[in-house]
Amino acid sequence: MDFAFMFIPSEAIYYDLLINKVGAVQVNTRDLVEYAFKDKKVIIVSPTSFLAYLQTGPAGTASDADRRVCQRDKSQH
Repeated sequence: MDFAFMFIPSEAIYYDLLINKVGAVQVNTRDLVEYAFKDKKVIIVSPTSFLAYLQTGPAGTASDADRRVCQRDKSQH
């Protein structure tokens, strides 16, 4: 899965991004974080959340690799 992190160095600005909406028409608005992730594959992170994402990223990658190895081993037997 390809994605990028967008680091916001201020918790206050990050919070502002979380609560604001994107779009001019009230019916068609959604939050910026959802737009960035779903449409642009960008994960917006703050100083607090960045470390958590960095720590869970390798764990998720490792578990995916382990799952593929297990599936490959099962198909060979």
